[in-house]
Amino acid sequence: MRRFFPTFHSDAIRFTTLSKTEMDFRAKQASGIIERESENDKLAVLVIAGGSPVRAYAIENDIAVSTQIFEFLNLKTGATYQAAALPDTAARLVWLALESVRERDFSISESAGWAQFLDGLRTNQWTGIIEILNSTLSGFMVFKTGHSMPSDSVFHTSDGFTNRFEHLSAKLNFPALIRQYEISPRSNAYQCFLLRNSMVHWSSILLPRCQEIIGTRMLTVIERDINQSIHPWKWQLRLGDQVLADEHFFPGIQEAAAAYRAILLGMGTQLNFFVGKTIAQRIFNETFELLAPDEKEALINQRLIPAAFTV
Repeated sequence: MRRFFPTFHSDAIRFTTLSKTEMDFRAKQASGIIERESENDKLAVLVIAGGSPVRAYAIENDIAVSTQIFEFLNLKTGATYQAAALPDTAARLVWLALESVRERDFSISESAGWAQFLDGLRTNQWTGIIEILNSTLSGFMVFKTGHSMPSDSVFHTSDGFTNRFEHLSAKLNFPALIRQYEISPRSNAYQCFLLRNSMVHWSSILLPRCQEIIGTRMLTVIERDINQSIHPWKWQLRLGDQVLADEHFFPGIQEAAAAYRAILLGMGTQLNFFVGKTIAQRIFNETFELLAPDEKEALINQRLIPAAFTV
């Protein structure tokens, strides 16, 4: 692509008509981006989640401004289009970057400078996104209070897409261009990001607590049953080894909340059966109270609260 994941350019599709490519995304329920470059070098980007357009943006002077989707879909004379089907984790990070505020661009010329930059993020407890670009690698990393979040970090290299930080270190040749983004807390993309990480964090506390009470074997049964129950929706969500892996790109917060509600309802129903309503309520309540205030608020706003799943 010309702007996002440029190392993925050779795999991108260049075309001069739009309708067939949009239909291909829908038919395959694929996520990704479509970029449009006009004759005057203006760039617009359409973000797609699971085959559904999420939002369109016009980019001028490195500033992304949200526009109507129908404006993007209206063909422009002389415009060139490029499309790339991306992993859900990559496409949702592009969306988060587009809805964030570009802080600065700078170049790092050597590995010592990269290490110093990461030390600075930890010291300042910085929260935001960085985009990394060089001749062999491109991708995004999300940081929270100075620490990288592997589940929300994606890089493309000659070996494909990965979120392994050690893989990044091996492939990060210098010089490298770094773009820093400040997250916009009120944006739809960030609200989805916060809800997702709140759900994943709660699950990482809730599932081990269940294991302590009902044992590994019964928890494995619960995880398997819930995975089977949500399979028809084709969400890239999976319970296993006492964690929830969420690699799905939901087009909005309501869709994400509905999926998480199905998982929590499954947990509550199973726990009620195995240990009874009283103990199930205690497990949900105690683990919920261990979450950070912003995580609890994100879940409460979507009615993802303990009382809703242990009735």
